[in-house]
Amino acid sequence: MGSLRKVPGNRYASMNDFCEELEALRAGRYEDVGGPASLCEDEYVAKAPFAQSIARILSKKASALTQT
Repeated sequence: MGSLRKVPGNRYASMNDFCEELEALRAGRYEDVGGPASLCEDEYVAKAPFAQSIARILSKKASALTQT
C-alpha cells in the first residue's frame, strides 16, 4: 500500500527500496518489511478549480454510500 499513497513524499523513496521490500516478502522475512515512512497526513488536496469540483462531487457520493 505504501507505493499507492496519495502524497508523493509518503511513498517509497526509490524503486530500489520498493524492490528490497518485495524481495523480503517473497523470502518470508515479514519482520523486515516496514513500508515507507509517512511524513504527513495522506490526504489528497485538490488545487485546480476543476479538481476541487470533482473532489466535492466524489466526497458527496462517498458520504451517501457510507450512510446507506
